[in-house]
Order: sequence, then structure tokens, then C-alpha cells
Amino acid sequence: MPILVSGGAGYIGSVTVELLRTRGAEVIVLDDLCRGHRAALDPAVPLYQGQVEDAALVARIAREHSIEAAIHFAALIEAGESVRDPGRYFENNTVQTTRFLRALLDNGIT
Repeated sequence: MPILVSGGAGYIGSVTVELLRTRGAEVIVLDDLCRGHRAALDPAVPLYQGQVEDAALVARIAREHSIEAAIHFAALIEAGESVRDPGRYFENNTVQTTRFLRALLDNGIT
């Protein structure tokens, strides 16, 4: 079952990607690399660099890999920064996540 992992090049995402792969899952990563790192992933793991809110990109990934499930880790998590810039956190963690979920549903990924 092909699984899309958003934020899969971050610390928690990359560990999850490796765990899924050890269990035989086909994993595809979507990450904007603003905090994640390509080096955190095995070179064999397909990485799409982009935003989770990019519905056309999500549709392309879903189509190219027949994605059946998704795990979402693409979020900002720094507490102090979130207090200094709550709008950025709301945009990234709420608005973009909502758009990502809509793109998943529009492509039959539940």
C-alpha cells in the first residue's frame, strides 16, 4: 500500500518513513524542506519538494504512486516561535493542513 508522508524529511517524519519501510510499505514523501533534510531519507525514497497545500502537486503524487493512505507531519512545532508569530503557525498548521486534507479527499485518499 503506497503511503504519502507529509513532513517526512523532518525528525519524526523520517523515523516514521524508515519504520514503515522496514514493515514493507512503499513510502513517498512530500516536504518543503524548510525544516526537514533530504539527507534524513534513504535516497531510494521518492521526495517531492513542495507545499502540502498545493492541490495540483498532491493530485500528481496520488496519481503517479496510487497513494492509498497519508500520514501528516508537516507542521511547525516551536512553542516560543508560535507565541511570537501565531499567524504563521495558524496559516501553516491549520489553513495549509485543511487544504492538504481537501486535496487528499479530492483524490480518493481517506
